[in-house]
Amino acid sequence: MLLRREADAFRNGWGASALDALSTAAIMELPDIVNQIVAYVPHINYAVSYQNHSVSLFETTIRYLAGMISGYDLLSGPLDHLVNSTNKRNVATLLSQSENLANILSFAFDTPSGVPSNNIFFNNRSTDGSTTNGLATIGTLVLEWTRLSDLTHNATYAQLSQKGESYLLNPSPPADQPWPGLVGSNIALANGSLVDAAGGWQGGDDSFYEVCIRCDA
Repeated sequence: MLLRREADAFRNGWGASALDALSTAAIMELPDIVNQIVAYVPHINYAVSYQNHSVSLFETTIRYLAGMISGYDLLSGPLDHLVNSTNKRNVATLLSQSENLANILSFAFDTPSGVPSNNIFFNNRSTDGSTTNGLATIGTLVLEWTRLSDLTHNATYAQLSQKGESYLLNPSPPADQPWPGLVGSNIALANGSLVDAAGGWQGGDDSFYEVCIRCDA
């Protein structure tokens, strides 16, 4: 019941707190919570967002995709003993639902540069009309979307996310860098260029640099 109330009220009606908590519950070895969440995942309809609200590509990636993919890695691997016999088949659903969600989200990347739009609407496959996207959104997707390609053997997901990231690794114009090694906060969807030199290790930017550290580690 808690999961369904959460699903009705927050982050597009899919149960963000549940999916966000799955890997934590697994690492803490809390089988009751793990099994409750795993049993819930097959019932999520990612094609419909709550009251047709806009869907954040960034938030959906870091909460839902990350939650399901990390849960799949843990529960199909070293922590598979946490899943009861009834739920064993639903572990595979974590991956198939990840692929399903990524397929639905993928139209966000249909821009002239491949830099994705962040705020999208599922009901008519449209965006909020923004001409730029932020550093954190563009730069963090690569972690989850590339891992999804690894697991599904479908290179498309990695290619979508890495196209946007490529503009951050080779920023243009070079002058729009607030400090050496840091880039501006906003990137044009039209051509992937930086539109300002404002930025730093701060909210809206920091998670991109965190992903860079993880990928280098």
